[in-house]
Amino acid sequence: AYADSDYDSYLALHTCPDTEAEVRIAPAAYSRMEMDGAYTLEDGSLYTCAEGFVEYRVNIPEDALYTVKIRYFPGAGTGANMQRELLIDGELLYSALEGLSFSRRWRAISPFLRRWRLPRGARYI
Repeated sequence: AYADSDYDSYLALHTCPDTEAEVRIAPAAYSRMEMDGAYTLEDGSLYTCAEGFVEYRVNIPEDALYTVKIRYFPGAGTGANMQRELLIDGELLYSALEGLSFSRRWRAISPFLRRWRLPRGARYI
């Protein structure tokens, strides 16, 4: 794991080509969830809570750098930003993924957009 590194250090260690391949994950198509009070909405989005996790099994078609985009809608809360953690195959790839902050104020573009090297095959995100 590269938990003590930053994003630039992570990219320097993982040189490989970008890809045109696109992998989409439906929010409600999770492979495992441990979260009390979470549920799927009529539009297929997933309402999550402050504690617990959601895991997705994703088939990656080729070993390459993938851009990961996360779309979200902040529900009612305290007004503070939402804090999340992002693991790939159960590992924290670099330190900033431990405390991702998602604004509760609406924005036209997702504030979270990064590229990661994802090896071909089944991955858990």
